[in-house]
Amino acid sequence: MVNLLLRRVAIALIITLGLILSVITLSTYRSSPMVSFVADVDGQTDIYMIDLATRHPINLTDSNFPEWSFAWSNTGALTFTASVNPSQAADELFTMSRLGIAQLIDTPETLYSFGGVWSPDGTTYAYFSSHPRNISDIYTISVPDFESRNLTQTDTLSETNPLWSPIGTELLYRQNGDLYLLDMTTGERQILVNLQSDTIEDPVWSPDGQWIIFYDRQFVDGRTQLIGYRVARDGTQLTQLSLPTSINSPVTWSPDSQQIALITEQQQLTIYDLASDTYTQIDGDTRRFAPSWSRDGQWIAFIQNRHLYVHNLRTQTTTAIVQDGRIKPPLIWYPDS
Repeated sequence: MVNLLLRRVAIALIITLGLILSVITLSTYRSSPMVSFVADVDGQTDIYMIDLATRHPINLTDSNFPEWSFAWSNTGALTFTASVNPSQAADELFTMSRLGIAQLIDTPETLYSFGGVWSPDGTTYAYFSSHPRNISDIYTISVPDFESRNLTQTDTLSETNPLWSPIGTELLYRQNGDLYLLDMTTGERQILVNLQSDTIEDPVWSPDGQWIIFYDRQFVDGRTQLIGYRVARDGTQLTQLSLPTSINSPVTWSPDSQQIALITEQQQLTIYDLASDTYTQIDGDTRRFAPSWSRDGQWIAFIQNRHLYVHNLRTQTTTAIVQDGRIKPPLIWYPDS
């Protein structure tokens, strides 16, 4: 027990030191918003970050094994999953500061883990995992003690896609295709949306915490279509979005919660205005996906033909930022970008 305590204290000190070094390094050369992504360069998959002004990509992980899903906390901590053992069909969970030292989170439940998100205050990491069985549950890990909790613990149902509310008091998640909301203070949970035979996918909170947009997977004329819906945080005012085509990516919200950006079935970048129920499309080549709206509201990053592009909403111009390597989603802006 003493050794375990000492180990956790040591891990906390390493992360704290890394965060301090991160702030110093970041302030040295940062000149504009920064976006992070996964890229395959010369056969090695790592997590990168790039400043839009300097366009100098930085390899944050630079390891001998591939990294996959990742998330930033509002305090600048980075978590990611990585395939450490090529012979094992499972991932390990790591945390690190930007340009810091990656630290393995020694929690067995993180195997086969996906979809991790940080609480707004940066103290709790939520994710879903199917280890050691094929039914997934929602877990949280607190920082800096790294205590793990299973929030759902259902035997025959799978819970996935945890999403913190913007103020951090509630956790949105999917349960076998339905949408649920868990009160983190009382532990009470309620079903928000049940579409009966259809399956809900890719729910996303609005930044003001008042709305949730999600997709309904439908089979129409022998093929799959994703139809967008908006619902209030209390489960009322369920409304279908007026889009002329099926959707092909998760949505990303504007910082003021008035618009969303998405990719349509024709793989075009589309901006949808919720107040007027209208949309505009950004002209360009096809094969666009993974849009991500910057926190300052000026940029939308997206992937086009495996390269990183940004669209400037003020000048209405689109620019290629990274054309080396195969860029993979997600695209995530550094917390204060």
